[in-house]
Amino acid sequence: MSAHFRIYYFNQLKPDDTRLEALAGGGWIKYQSGWLLDTFAMGASFFGSAPLYAPADTDGTLLLKTGQKGYYVRVKRGARCAIRTTRCSRATVSWSTRRISTRRTTG
Repeated sequence: MSAHFRIYYFNQLKPDDTRLEALAGGGWIKYQSGWLLDTFAMGASFFGSAPLYAPADTDGTLLLKTGQKGYYVRVKRGARCAIRTTRCSRATVSWSTRRISTRRTTG
C-alpha cells in the first residue's frame, strides 16, 4: 500500500474584483496485492480532496467541486491473472477500469 498526501492553497483576485480562495487537503491511496498462488493479483486506487478552509463566497478555485465541496474518486481497480510459462517467467493478462465513480463529501 502506498499513500501520497498534499495540501493546496489558492488565492486570486480577478480583474472584475471577484475573489477565489480555498485551502484543500487531499491525495491518493493505492493498494496492490501480492500474487495468490502465483496466478491472481488485484489492486485499487482512490483520490480525494477535502476543504480545510473554503469560504462559500470565494468559490471557483477548481481545487474543490462547485460550492466548495470535497470529493473522492475511485480512479482505478483491476485484477491480473498469470500462467507460469517457464520456471522464471509468466504470461500475464490484466483487467482494469478507470474513473469508476465520483462522490461528493459534505463539508
